[in-house]
Amino acid sequence: MLKLIGVETFYGKIKALHGVSMAVNEGQLVCLLGANGAGKTTILKTIFGIVEPEYGTIHFNDKRIDRKDPEEIIKLGISHVPENRRVFPELTVYENLMMGGFLIKDKDLFEKRFKKITDYFPVLLNRSNQQAGTLSGGEQQMLAIARALMLKPKLLLLDEPSLGLSPKLVQEIFSIIKDLHQSGVTILLVEQNVNHALKTTIWKKQDGLWKGLTWQQYGKFSQDIGNGLLASGVKKGDKISILSQTRPEWVMCDMGIICIGCVTAPIYHSNTNNQVFYIANQSDSIFAFVEDQEQLDKMLAIWDRLPNIKKIVVLDQYHPSNLPNVYSLDQFLELGREYGKKHPDQFEELIDTCQPDEVISFTYTSGTTGNPKAAIFTSRNIIASSKHLPDATGLNSEDLYVSYLPLAHIAERLIGHFLRFLVGNPTVFAESMEDMPQNIRQTGPTVVFGTPRVWEKFYSKILTGIDDATSLGNSYW
Repeated sequence: MLKLIGVETFYGKIKALHGVSMAVNEGQLVCLLGANGAGKTTILKTIFGIVEPEYGTIHFNDKRIDRKDPEEIIKLGISHVPENRRVFPELTVYENLMMGGFLIKDKDLFEKRFKKITDYFPVLLNRSNQQAGTLSGGEQQMLAIARALMLKPKLLLLDEPSLGLSPKLVQEIFSIIKDLHQSGVTILLVEQNVNHALKTTIWKKQDGLWKGLTWQQYGKFSQDIGNGLLASGVKKGDKISILSQTRPEWVMCDMGIICIGCVTAPIYHSNTNNQVFYIANQSDSIFAFVEDQEQLDKMLAIWDRLPNIKKIVVLDQYHPSNLPNVYSLDQFLELGREYGKKHPDQFEELIDTCQPDEVISFTYTSGTTGNPKAAIFTSRNIIASSKHLPDATGLNSEDLYVSYLPLAHIAERLIGHFLRFLVGNPTVFAESMEDMPQNIRQTGPTVVFGTPRVWEKFYSKILTGIDDATSLGNSYW
């Protein structure tokens, strides 16, 4: 159906596409993967006639289209959903769809098409008189796709439809894309990451947007952590502390530690300096991962009493940035990547040498009645417990779990971390305990695990909201 042969596109003197050749057959859903700046968006713009290639040819249904305008290309049966949605914000939803169906001159035919499209996107029917600029990001993405479908395209070009959307909305959008494909629409889909070509395992908030990490990215991060530790002289059986709130880096550092045969010694982020000292000292830790400036300051205050700890890696930015034996996360990952190039097989060889009854972690009690006490866990302990949790919790691969409780506690670590290796479900990492309720509303998890105290706080907050509400607000309660 679509064929590109040796296509080269320039922006001024800058070559954006270098001899691109590819084909999309009728009925296929083809996913074009690549990092930012790889030229994915430019490929779609070139196909659609927004930019003109300097060299090469583009054919659609055996007709050459590389010198045609977008209006001619639309008439041939190609529609384009641009990156960042690009709806007309001042126009209503209905008027946006009229723009998408501008070639349909018969009003009855247009209304029939409008009904067909809003069957796919019922929320747009309910918002048909609403200005597009006031829609949510997910609704604007639905509108952009709906607008492109108004002319019944034979080929749909989709540019990063998941960009900036919450996990719940991403699932909705990709479910719609799957339905469209099954209805017979050929689709060329661009994605920055392999989040839906390979399975997403972690969702985290970054720069105000929910972003996904795949199992492949998870594994590579953990491997770089493990190799960074090996490059730092860490040996099998050494103990490594993690002093941080719950976040994706926590679990990926944990796996890097365990995979090379070392032992994770978690420390609660709320611990005082003396409590941090006790656990780091009692566990014989020789290395520490700390979350941010606050946690680094705790370690710096007691480091002179911890001669075994040789290096500290800070997950967030910190100041000053040139402290001796203190590394930024980026520096440490780069150290691991370089070590991995020189020793490409060592990480996996160490995984193969690990035995089920070897210790992989300590978990410390809170220390409210005395010094914290360490519980010892082996791989066999974790596997035995995890095997029964799917039946006990009902968790399956289609569920979306939210992780917010301290990973220094074994309950969250089992359900929010280790269990995913058996079940394969994705996990949303809340920004913090305080932000967790808002994060739940944004991401729509299907499973939330909590202690009685968590549910008591939820209940108390609801009651407070009712008490503080106006009479109109109370009518909704």
